[in-house]
Amino acid sequence: MRYKQRLKVFYRRAILPVLRGGVTPLFRLVVKLAAGTGLLAKTRARAGGGQEHFAIVHLSNHVGDTVMLLPMIEALRCAHPAARITCIVQAPIGALLRLVPSIDAVHELDIDHGQTATLQDELKRMLQILRGFWKGLRGTRPTVCIIPRWGCGYRDLMLSYVLQAPTRIGFASNDFDETQPPAGYRDTLLTCTVRGAQRMTDPARFLYLVEQAGLVPHTDPRAIDLLPNASMRHIAATVEWPALAARIGLDPDCPFVVVAPSASAPQRMWPVERWATVVDELHGSGFTVVLLAGKGDASVAGDLYGLVPPERRSQTALVAGVTSLVESSSLIAHSQLFMGSDSGPGHIAGALGIPCVILFIAAEGADPDGPSAPERVRPMGQRVMWCRPAQTLAPCVGYCTAKAPHCILQIALEQPQRAMQQLLGGLQPD
Repeated sequence: MRYKQRLKVFYRRAILPVLRGGVTPLFRLVVKLAAGTGLLAKTRARAGGGQEHFAIVHLSNHVGDTVMLLPMIEALRCAHPAARITCIVQAPIGALLRLVPSIDAVHELDIDHGQTATLQDELKRMLQILRGFWKGLRGTRPTVCIIPRWGCGYRDLMLSYVLQAPTRIGFASNDFDETQPPAGYRDTLLTCTVRGAQRMTDPARFLYLVEQAGLVPHTDPRAIDLLPNASMRHIAATVEWPALAARIGLDPDCPFVVVAPSASAPQRMWPVERWATVVDELHGSGFTVVLLAGKGDASVAGDLYGLVPPERRSQTALVAGVTSLVESSSLIAHSQLFMGSDSGPGHIAGALGIPCVILFIAAEGADPDGPSAPERVRPMGQRVMWCRPAQTLAPCVGYCTAKAPHCILQIALEQPQRAMQQLLGGLQPD
């Protein structure tokens, strides 16, 4: 197992840069030839009247990553009220962003986000980006492309290059680890590289990117957590709550807690048997408990519902695969507490100002800039508490890399229970 991990690290650090180093010049040549023959002429024409046009390229398929972009988008709109702001995202994230008042247009692409293994895979991805541009983005004319992903985002960079924006802003390839040499194949696709984003949460990091590029004035990163996010609250308010509550079998005036036991990655899921104990304690405190899940992980919430004693079913609502992303946001906005794994619904809850208890798979003392570190990827909000394992289980180092629940099993039942009791405090229902 440890050998496989070392092989993966070697591939990521040695083989993948070589593959991309070969693909990037070919990609740039194809784009230049297309521009020279007039195929990209539409992108060279700028919006009339010299209007600024910001294109945010963020090809992530994770809801949480998208929610963490909102403070940056709001700051751009505040600093440039007359500008056009376009977001280019991975399907199906656009449903959320189309409701953000600060955004003028949203384009969804369907580009493979799996692990690249061969040169053939890289060439296939390059063709997907070119096809995605040709089918839906030829009329997009940005003056500035913003590529906020940190330490990755190669697809985002390629797409921003096809858009031919005069200014393309992103983080330097070795900003994550300055001891590593810069990745020329990546940095040459940018016109402005930014450094110095370590030890920040991702929302603060995204805001830092546009600050350093001179697009917005400096904002204290702590301000992001002081108030609920305005865009997220607007999204939640687009749903008529009494009608939604009636459809899913809830009293709209009844205090309830949302428990979301699933996550996009299996290693982030705490056992449903432990969640059942937490749910039982919430029932004992007088709360109705909503078990929330999307269509793809409805069975996990169903398994948890199956562990609820029959006499407590009247205090439990199973909302699994029956609400849209926007409807789920409205549901969370009316809750008194959110509990779940490191996942999209937790980020929605934090941005809405809902008290949260979130379980993470990065161990205590792990790199705070790591991909699963709560110091980096925790939800926004003042009332967010997290639980994490004291240490990882071999062969994992720092954070869990297993393909099933593994290091998260080190989180004792008492940890989320204590956090839950602390956050609820005076919120106990009559």
